[in-house]
Amino acid sequence: MGGILMKEKHPLISVIIPVFNVAPYLNRCMETIVSQTYTNLQIIMVDDGSTDFSGSLCDQWKKADNRIKVIHKKNEGLGMARNSGIIAAEGEYFLFVDSDDYVDKVMAEKLLQTLVIQQADICYSGFVDVSINGEERAGVPPEKLIYSGDEIMAEFIGEALGAVPEISRNCFAGMSACAALYRASLFREEEVFFRKEEKVLCEDLFFNIAICRYARKVVLLPECFYYYCANESSLTKRYKKDRYEVAKHMKRLLDTELKDCGAGNISFRQRIDRNYMDNLITCMKQEVAFRKQNGKDWCMRRLKEMAEDETTLQVLKTYPIKKMEKKQRILFTMILTKNMYVVYWLFRLRYRLS
Repeated sequence: MGGILMKEKHPLISVIIPVFNVAPYLNRCMETIVSQTYTNLQIIMVDDGSTDFSGSLCDQWKKADNRIKVIHKKNEGLGMARNSGIIAAEGEYFLFVDSDDYVDKVMAEKLLQTLVIQQADICYSGFVDVSINGEERAGVPPEKLIYSGDEIMAEFIGEALGAVPEISRNCFAGMSACAALYRASLFREEEVFFRKEEKVLCEDLFFNIAICRYARKVVLLPECFYYYCANESSLTKRYKKDRYEVAKHMKRLLDTELKDCGAGNISFRQRIDRNYMDNLITCMKQEVAFRKQNGKDWCMRRLKEMAEDETTLQVLKTYPIKKMEKKQRILFTMILTKNMYVVYWLFRLRYRLS
């Protein structure tokens, strides 16, 4: 199959890589891209106004590989950087990779092969979470691998929103734009782009909801080809005071945008609620991580405010917490009963926030 595809006039796969202040990680990422077993690539590096030497590294990579195109632009965020790459892309398929992550060398080949054989529009790979210490944790494998027609929005999007109560982690494929290969015509014909990231906690989720509306067939692979890496510039280095307000706004958006996709169904409703619960944990984790900078009193007050918020109470009072795995069951029970001192220490112990 690869030999036939290589005869195409234009690069078949456009790999879009946003770059912003990732100098320590960029070479690791790029080495896995240029060494892909499928070589018919257009590699677009979008320097989003980096203030370290990431931009210079992009130019060095361009000199080393004629498949690479570099775009230098002012800083506007991840979503806007990806949009710049989409506009410049010439391929028949798009693959997004974040520059502080890396991929398996067979990722492009395997995803493309699946799309062609299945005649699908999107193929999602599994992903592996890599901690700062290098510990790897793979996503939960999906039970269903192929969705078509109305199943895409009614079932697949529901799966990707959040796990069912009995499962501790979200869908194997998740909702990352980086764990997928997309048919480019979905972008060009339907004009699908990324939102500005400050409006939601996860722009990838809303992007995938938007593009899946136009897909005829979506396929999931039971293997993990994408490695999502935590690093020192992540949550514990960037305090966002409005993170919780954004989480609530995201919940409202999901309720509105998915009301025609089964939101009246109890199972679908629970997945939207689970998405909010996951974001609530992220918000609380941030407060505990920044307790030294903001003060413990501030931290405890913020935890209490989130636990007492109307949205939290509405979700936790109706969600089947008793069905969750033990650690999550204890944590959410403590949040619901407003035992914030225990919640505080659970976060410190579970996430090793010293």
